[in-house]
Amino acid sequence: MISERMREILVGAVKDAEQSTLKDIASGDLSGEENITIDLLKAIKILCFQAIEKNKDNSGRFTYEVTARDFPKRTLEPIVGADFAISLRKYDVWGNSEHLEKVKSVLVQAKLPESTDYKRLAKQVNDMGQISDESYIAVYDLTGVYIVKSTDVIEAGYRVKNVTADKRLSLDDFFSDIFICQRGKVGLDAREIKIKTSPRRKLKQLEFTIKEYIF
Repeated sequence: MISERMREILVGAVKDAEQSTLKDIASGDLSGEENITIDLLKAIKILCFQAIEKNKDNSGRFTYEVTARDFPKRTLEPIVGADFAISLRKYDVWGNSEHLEKVKSVLVQAKLPESTDYKRLAKQVNDMGQISDESYIAVYDLTGVYIVKSTDVIEAGYRVKNVTADKRLSLDDFFSDIFICQRGKVGLDAREIKIKTSPRRKLKQLEFTIKEYIF
């Protein structure tokens, strides 16, 4: 969906965000799965937004919006199964109006490498599967974040470490695949996921918008 040039720029920003978060972990300034997730998503938002502002083309006909939705540990995450979701939307711009042409999303459960609560992971994978077959596990390793698909985790007996290297994706490759529509469930908008039993609360959103001209 996103042009190759803009995709390369955004993937570079995602990589820089990952390195920034890893630096904070290594220095002892950051720990805990939830804190790492929040730090990483904020870094991605800031760096991608800066990259877009520097390289955007406002003469475009199409607008692309990338958002991340956080599912809090004590409310939504136990039900949805994911810690966060990434959505990509494409809008067709006509004059002063925008029409949503396409949307797709992925669900992601985050884990630290030392996690051994396989029973809990099994439930989380199952809960995500009730919403979408495009669900993934992100592992915050000391050398970098890697992503594995839930189906591969199931085949590995929920031992994420047993998923072979050829089935692991780096964080920047994962986002690159999202940007070119190789990953994500078409028609699923993470902002529309509603859990009837969850309390009312303001959603944590991080968004950045891309405008460019498509010939």
